[in-house]
Amino acid sequence: MLYFVYIACVVVLALIGYFCMPILSFGFAQLPMLFMVAGVMLIGIGVMKRINHDDNNKGIIGAGAAIVVLCFIYILGVGFFNSEMLNAAKYRALIGEVKKGIFSTDVSPIDITNSRFVDHDMAKTLGDKVLTGSMGSKARVGDYTLQKVGKGFFWIAPLLHRGFFSWNSNSEGTPAYIMVSASNPNDVRLVEKINDRPIRIKYQPNAYFGDYLERHIYMSGYASVGVTDYSFEIDDDGYPYYVVTTYKNSIGFSGEEATGILVVDAMTGEIKQYSMKDVPDWVDRVEPEEFVHSQISNWGEYIEGFVNLSHSGKMRLTHETLHLIYGENGRAYWYGGLTSVGPDSSMTSFLLIDSKTKEVKRYELTGAQEERAMASAEGKVQNLGYKAAFPNICNIVGIPTYLMALKDKEGLPKMVAMVSIEDYSVVGVGNNASDALRDYKNALSSKGNSIAPASAAKAFKITTTVFRITNNVRGGNSSFYMVLAGHENKIFVATTDTSPEVAITKEGDKIEIVFDESGDHLVDIKKFRNLKFVLEKTEAQIGVEIRDEATQVRKDEKRGEKNTDASWERLTPQEKAELMNNNKKK
Repeated sequence: MLYFVYIACVVVLALIGYFCMPILSFGFAQLPMLFMVAGVMLIGIGVMKRINHDDNNKGIIGAGAAIVVLCFIYILGVGFFNSEMLNAAKYRALIGEVKKGIFSTDVSPIDITNSRFVDHDMAKTLGDKVLTGSMGSKARVGDYTLQKVGKGFFWIAPLLHRGFFSWNSNSEGTPAYIMVSASNPNDVRLVEKINDRPIRIKYQPNAYFGDYLERHIYMSGYASVGVTDYSFEIDDDGYPYYVVTTYKNSIGFSGEEATGILVVDAMTGEIKQYSMKDVPDWVDRVEPEEFVHSQISNWGEYIEGFVNLSHSGKMRLTHETLHLIYGENGRAYWYGGLTSVGPDSSMTSFLLIDSKTKEVKRYELTGAQEERAMASAEGKVQNLGYKAAFPNICNIVGIPTYLMALKDKEGLPKMVAMVSIEDYSVVGVGNNASDALRDYKNALSSKGNSIAPASAAKAFKITTTVFRITNNVRGGNSSFYMVLAGHENKIFVATTDTSPEVAITKEGDKIEIVFDESGDHLVDIKKFRNLKFVLEKTEAQIGVEIRDEATQVRKDEKRGEKNTDASWERLTPQEKAELMNNNKKK
């Protein structure tokens, strides 16, 4: 009878290891918990021996009880002595140094031809449309991952097994993955071959037994390594992989810190391990969103320690999730807006965290939270009933701006909107990104650029000749496209809102223009004068312009006072005290 008990205990432990896959390291709670299970089994064996009148039962029961008690004390002790209550400073420091960033220099001006406004939900809606027929009955679409592929940006999702019988009948793996352009909603691809080689995604989260991705990694020599965040990515040649983050606990059983990645070939199962310094260029992210979100939350919560009943200086993220955005250099960053803990719901600043290195930069900026900006964009087209996608942050002539798509009831993109973060009443919309940018710049001009920071993009003033000009009417709005002598590599755009003189301009006319250099081939003109005509202003118009200039000066002064007050409120009590002491010394 006892032999069956021994065999049962071994089988139970083996099943726990196979199905639960505990991390076999004392840096994680799973190993001492596994020892506790083994201790309970020893106690059970001792009890069985006592029932069978075996005199060796006391030692076994005592050993089992000792293991259970010691492991319980170990888990409890590690949890208590490494708790946030006793180690608030350590938890706050997990995110690392938070550097001050300069938006206009760190975030390059937007590239309209490659702007990213297709969000996760939109990508899912678009991707589902290409999965039809027999393939749709055998597989389902997995989670979408935003990724840079070559020079473009795409949402990538694998096809996964629908269940056990689907896996059993497709032992070689699912036959494709889906690519949805983050810039062009019309670019949706079902990729079934790579260099004429059929795709077979064998190792995946919806497989079973040895094909189950997590178990395949566990059984391949990584049973003692913490792994998380299974992201489906493709390299620049389109070959499919799973990128998995390895991590350690830096504060007891908490304080997760990424240590590198495992790159798993989704078709062959080959695994390559990389340290943080050796991550391949095509891999977009190493730091899991969950880790970064937790560390930012701790950084904002424990600014004055664990006990802070007045919530002095506390900050929190404006949204429950972080969002992945891309810089001009093609690197991926986790974006999170910050607001103070209290009734004020405005954004006080935002963070950009490098998804590979976890370098953190904070950008001081008082403005609208994402939801308010989305509501403002929706209000601009309320007659159409469109809903805004979650926005990306971008640089428009030095001005921090929310960029978002406007979707219909089916979740399909219909328009593009741009909203100023600092003043969410400044909104530009259009049928595409170029039209939205033009409308947005007109909205900025109507504000007199009073919201633009001092570090806005440099404006250029040139005098030249019109080489070619054409008029284009879209949506009832008339735009004039010009090629100018000496600048044939760009197309300049103006409307009658820019200047009425543009409507009477012809090829060969000499003009004077002012524009912002955004690096794009399509350039919006801010100011326009046709030098062939000298149009006189009335005394009344001159008076209006003088009054407008005086009003603008007052706006700038008020804006400076507002920014100063906002900057003071964002300082911690220690920083305020230090600044006041320095002023007294002066």
